[in-house]
Amino acid sequence: MVQNNEYGKRVWAGDPKTVAEARTKYQADPEGQLIPFAVALYSFRMNEKFAKELLELRQPLMVRAQEFGQIPQKKLLPHQEHMNLLDVLSTYLEWMSRRKVLSPSERKRLLDTAYRTATYGATLATHQFKASEHVWELLTLTAARTLIGQQNYRGAVRLLNDVVEFAPSIADANQRTRVYRKLGLLYRMRFRFVRGFYWGIRACVVPGVPLAVRAKSVAALLGIDR
Repeated sequence: MVQNNEYGKRVWAGDPKTVAEARTKYQADPEGQLIPFAVALYSFRMNEKFAKELLELRQPLMVRAQEFGQIPQKKLLPHQEHMNLLDVLSTYLEWMSRRKVLSPSERKRLLDTAYRTATYGATLATHQFKASEHVWELLTLTAARTLIGQQNYRGAVRLLNDVVEFAPSIADANQRTRVYRKLGLLYRMRFRFVRGFYWGIRACVVPGVPLAVRAKSVAALLGIDR
């Protein structure tokens, strides 16, 4: 699941060639390259072809979430890498749960799995939580979004308020932008418009992020929910 720094920068910068590279590796090693391929596809999910391809990975991703979202914690990965994996899996499963092409029962199963994965990951992250990191915030935001999907709006807003306390301390500019963007979008979904636009605007002005990342923040501020 570990990506080299140069490849990761290209994904953040919106280089579509990374998808083809990840697909080739996945075809050669489906088990080992499932997550990197999903990461590449998710980064370009506004492209209908890539979104459909990502959706086709839902079954193996759900299996992986069930494997790594259980107690006791998997010992095959270092703690931070395990948390990042739970973040990826819960985020993508929640996104899939909103795809109208799937049946209501499958969407519910995806949403429930996303919730369990995100809340489990957030609980584990609190044991080694550092304000400068970002995985706890991202897992908590995904949990909040699943609660919105389950119509538990009060619980969702409570989680958003928890994230606000730590979000400005995230060291990585790309991840800080991602957290701000999600805060803004989710607050507005619950009609907290002042808070929502505040965090949405902050996402647009974080310095030092690629143009593609900034464009996503502007799109979210305009109400484009991906």
